[in-house]
Amino acid sequence: MTTPHKRFNMGGIHTVVYNLDAALASPHPIAVLVASHGLMGKQFDLKNLVAGILEGTRKLEQQDQDGRTRRREIVIVTLDQRNHGERFVDDEANQYLAKNERHPLDLYSLFRGTTSDVSGLIDIIPSYLFPHDEKTVEEFWMTGISLGGHVTYQLLTHDPRVRLGIPIIGCPDYTSLTTSRMRSHGQPCIFPQTLQTLLKRTDPINSPFDTSDPKVNPFWNKKLLVLTGQADDVVPAALGEPFYDRLQVGPEGVKERWSQEGCGHRCSKEMIERAAEFLWKHGLSEGGSGEQQGQGGKSML
Repeated sequence: MTTPHKRFNMGGIHTVVYNLDAALASPHPIAVLVASHGLMGKQFDLKNLVAGILEGTRKLEQQDQDGRTRRREIVIVTLDQRNHGERFVDDEANQYLAKNERHPLDLYSLFRGTTSDVSGLIDIIPSYLFPHDEKTVEEFWMTGISLGGHVTYQLLTHDPRVRLGIPIIGCPDYTSLTTSRMRSHGQPCIFPQTLQTLLKRTDPINSPFDTSDPKVNPFWNKKLLVLTGQADDVVPAALGEPFYDRLQVGPEGVKERWSQEGCGHRCSKEMIERAAEFLWKHGLSEGGSGEQQGQGGKSML
């Protein structure tokens, strides 16, 4: 069954929007969740993630096991990453090291570009979706799979409007990911000092994410769910653990992680269920007996 959707050309970027009719009919303000696909994919590859989130959050609302009530309605927006889907330009630039010695540069510039695209979309999404100011967009959230997970970390780091993020099999430490791949391939690649300098300035691991100063920590009072596979050999979960362990999210922030045993580099049904639960509890609802998990966070390994 196809999830109902509408297509919008927003500033020259073709987007797909889900749950808009329900949002227009809802008495609640809106949260916009932007979702991003993986390498060599396209935005319609996200249909299972989108459907799982919409169905999962509706089911949780109907079950009402914790006494929580809806406070926001969700709209999900997808787009093709740069050099993917309708934006495809060059096949070699999407290849791994074995077929592309420029892989470290191509991959980073690709998802950094998509990060800029999403920030630009956040500027204009409310105007396109609600041209007569029918609804108020209260918050923007981000999720993504693999390459889209990298984008999610980037948006949480560099765009203060993104208040909640769910990176799925992504990595906040691109330098470690790249050097790990270089070692495993055992072949030279293009990794110039200028790129390394850019990473020192823009890679999430190099941000002040571990300070308790709310003026400089970009993750302060944000909400983060990290989903990984314990058997992932493409983006190993261990590469992101130092970041998560040191991450400070403040008294109103949330950090949680779940690493699925035996799961490789894929977004599983169980991960989608966890994402829906997190969105319902920490973004779409309020009240209930369960307290939000703050600063210390929790792990489910």
